[in-house]
Amino acid sequence: GSPSSYKWKTLTSSTSSSSSSSSPFLIRNVTITNETNIIKDDNDNALAWQKRHKPLQARIDFVVAGFSKCGTTTLLRRLSDVPQIFMGGDIDTETNETIGVHEVHNLQNLGNKDSLKELKDFFRRFSILNITRGTNLTATQLQAQSQSQEQEVNTDTDADSTNTSTTTTTTNSISFLKPVVGFKAPRVIVAESTLLHAVKIFPSIDMMISVRHPVLHFQSNYNFKYRFANETLLQQPNSRSLIGNCGGECSIYRKKQKPYLKHCLPPITFTTKEGWIQTRSDVCTLTSTFHYALSRLGLTPLTSKTEWELLDHHPWSIISGWKGRLFLMETAQLADGDNGHTDRLGQWERQVEDFLGIEPHSFNSTKPLTEEKEGEETPWPRFMNICDEEHGELRAYLLEIGEKSATWIKSYLMQAPLERVVIPNRQHFLELIDKWSID
Repeated sequence: GSPSSYKWKTLTSSTSSSSSSSSPFLIRNVTITNETNIIKDDNDNALAWQKRHKPLQARIDFVVAGFSKCGTTTLLRRLSDVPQIFMGGDIDTETNETIGVHEVHNLQNLGNKDSLKELKDFFRRFSILNITRGTNLTATQLQAQSQSQEQEVNTDTDADSTNTSTTTTTTNSISFLKPVVGFKAPRVIVAESTLLHAVKIFPSIDMMISVRHPVLHFQSNYNFKYRFANETLLQQPNSRSLIGNCGGECSIYRKKQKPYLKHCLPPITFTTKEGWIQTRSDVCTLTSTFHYALSRLGLTPLTSKTEWELLDHHPWSIISGWKGRLFLMETAQLADGDNGHTDRLGQWERQVEDFLGIEPHSFNSTKPLTEEKEGEETPWPRFMNICDEEHGELRAYLLEIGEKSATWIKSYLMQAPLERVVIPNRQHFLELIDKWSID
């Protein structure tokens, strides 16, 4: 639909009115091209307005699709704190409160013998009953705001009896919000098969994606992956040996056998604090090469030699048939201190709300998170300080990646139609990615 169709919506009804079958309060319908693939759920009739059958694919509005170590967990918890949003958290059946939110890994496990089980587990987590328990759809803030605005209009422009009657009607009505349902799966945008599965099941799903300075991202990813290592036994690899491709993405290069095939790095093995051996195959410079994965969404022409040179002619598949929108942000925007800019963080929060169609001023990126408790988390060991001189060659390579990524984003992705690619506070975003080539 048009951008305006994604604005927040309410169903306003007096106690004597009845709900319309086309109410915007119902989950937004999604066009499914292959009707034979629609999965029906006959057990999700929790409320009267939910009794009209919809395909399960229409139940999900958006996914936090990437990238790992780019603030996606913080974003997940911030979004889960919005009463109108359900992010697939565990529900306390006695209090109906969300007691935990997690990444959802079902989609990346499709394509094997357990695919049906994974789909059932996914949609069981996002049952109408769980969505109902996990959201509070009374639009108290919205109702108070709309009434206040209407009263101001009546006072300032026209104080006749007709307008007074209208205000009274609004005051006595009850507003309900449309539930907004999402999940976090940062492998969606990266893993070759996971994105294909996600788009096949949810062809109109919106994606929220966060990117980060490649140098900072690599350091965060490295220290995160080694967080369980026994510090006294760990023999850290030479950082030069981490330049190249690794993990499942590396197999794509092997299968394609293209002239641009790059070196595939061997897995890294270390001993954990508990004494068992862990192997990691996802610590390399490829994991910080964001523009490869972003190009898979098919939002840019991909027809010119110049564009493909920026993408290093990567062999990843380009998806087709995805009809959703992309919300692209830089991780630093999640913790923007404004630096003298008037309410830049507030503007970013309002753009998040507008994109998701949630109640104005319901998303707050600065208030304490409900799950956070003082002393609850132990800081990870900092095995790598990427600013050390010994990592100079690695940083130089990551800065080249950053320059290519930023150039591709500015020259191609940001030229896509605004109704498909939403970039909050575009000028600030540009300032941030321009730093990706600076050490």
